[in-house]
Amino acid sequence: LKKMVEWRRDHDIDRILFHELPEHKLKVLYSNMPNTHHGHDRKGHPVHLEQPGRVNWGEVLKERGTKTITKQDLVHMHIFLMEYQNRILFRKASVNQGYIVDKMTNVLDLKGLNLSILGNLKVIGLFKTIQKIDQDYYPDQIHATYIVNAPIVFNLIWKVLQTCFSNREQEKLHV
Repeated sequence: LKKMVEWRRDHDIDRILFHELPEHKLKVLYSNMPNTHHGHDRKGHPVHLEQPGRVNWGEVLKERGTKTITKQDLVHMHIFLMEYQNRILFRKASVNQGYIVDKMTNVLDLKGLNLSILGNLKVIGLFKTIQKIDQDYYPDQIHATYIVNAPIVFNLIWKVLQTCFSNREQEKLHV
């Protein structure tokens, strides 16, 4: 708990919703990274749809001088969205359900995912950083993760990626 409090203080997490990325970076991210909160499941959990196979990583990671989107920008955006989920979406879902909703359902649509994306060390490094943040500072917030449209190569890749997930998180995965 002490580590989490220090991390939140050191990174000004309690004020992150007041610190959006610059508009030009958001425009690139929104047009090249399709993911969204997409309603609620039957138990009231917010549903988050991620489509990593449709992310245009070449455009997202493209050099733009001072307008380049950095790994830190992408991590900031992830934390921003986690805080939005915790402060806004969970609160609204709890009011609507009449009980506390503090977990989300994640749908991971892998259509278009291929080895070139998974071989990109910047992308894998980003994924590992985000997973570590989620495990350390947003633990046990997943109700379930549903993986859909998994390509054949997914089984090979999963053997590598599953090391980033705790056993408890792996039990919540449904392919």
